[in-house]
Amino acid sequence: MAAQRAARARGADDAVLVGLGGELLEAPTANLWWRSGQTLFTPSLDLGILAGITRAVLCDLAPGLGLKVLAGVFTAEDVGAADEAFLSSSTREVMPVIELDGTPIGDGRPGASAASLQAGLRQQATGVR
Repeated sequence: MAAQRAARARGADDAVLVGLGGELLEAPTANLWWRSGQTLFTPSLDLGILAGITRAVLCDLAPGLGLKVLAGVFTAEDVGAADEAFLSSSTREVMPVIELDGTPIGDGRPGASAASLQAGLRQQATGVR
């Protein structure tokens, strides 16, 4: 939570934790995602990040939306080149990320994939179609 407080002191809404080798991990209370083209990227569980329930649901929903999911080892440069980014958690669900360290991601607005995944998540939670 210290990372989150430090991020807020710098004017950011949240922090992204980074490993010693510069690899992206997760936010203090959420999983990190970004989309380039039709591929969603997220840090690998092999990095020791939380295997979030919402993360698992999004992995299941993505193919139905025409999105491939690729979990691996990535850096901030990978997110910087993305079309959109978002965080996921059971309390915040899908939360768009519009900039990273002051640099806009994509066009600097919430992306369509985050909105579609949020709708799918709500549908799963409520059972309403």
